[in-house]
Amino acid sequence: MVNIVSLSMAGRDSENQDCVAFRDKGAVRLLVAADGMGGSKGGGTASQEVVNAVTEGFDRYSEPPNDEVFEEIKRRFEKHIGNDPSLSKMATTLTACVISGDQCEYVHVGDSRIYHLRGEGLVSRTKDQTELQHLLDEKVISRAKAKRYPRKNVLLSVISLLNDFEIERGVFKLVSGDRLLVITDGIYNVLAKKELVQLSVSSASMEELVQSIKHEIITRGPVDDFSVVGYEHR
Repeated sequence: MVNIVSLSMAGRDSENQDCVAFRDKGAVRLLVAADGMGGSKGGGTASQEVVNAVTEGFDRYSEPPNDEVFEEIKRRFEKHIGNDPSLSKMATTLTACVISGDQCEYVHVGDSRIYHLRGEGLVSRTKDQTELQHLLDEKVISRAKAKRYPRKNVLLSVISLLNDFEIERGVFKLVSGDRLLVITDGIYNVLAKKELVQLSVSSASMEELVQSIKHEIITRGPVDDFSVVGYEHR
């Protein structure tokens, strides 16, 4: 049975600016998702180049994106912008994790997420690098008011050549039967955590879970491009 499944689909627009990928070397696996910024030209190019650089780096090092990979991303962005200056604001999120044995190590920039499911529980392993999350951390805004906050998608950190960005890194343990979902905001802005838990509990396989997520989003109507890489640990 396949235990890694990916899906990426356009939302309301014809161009899908998300990009996902995975690698499976048996002993070590990579899951990666990037969400290109739709407000500026080149979001799809940015997400594709970041995912390409990360997967190629994994093919060489079998580890999460390191400094050399981020330098390669910078070179790729510079080349595109040199050929087309209108791409100067191209930007993307990046969330990648590498599973080795029972350990998952991740790298994160932006507001895509890693959801860690175990039975009827779900933990978000990444923290959104957004204005809203910062206000929540500083207790400037309550969680009740956060649901109606008009700037919830404003990013404070994103991969681009215009500004420095913050790289979040972390490690956590897995047990047999755990599931990971690396998702873009087009999924979690439509499906609440409790709904994803319910879909997971009722899905016998990762293929079934990903198809259930797709069905729910299409039925309700996508609000953005939506992408997922799902993994079940054995």
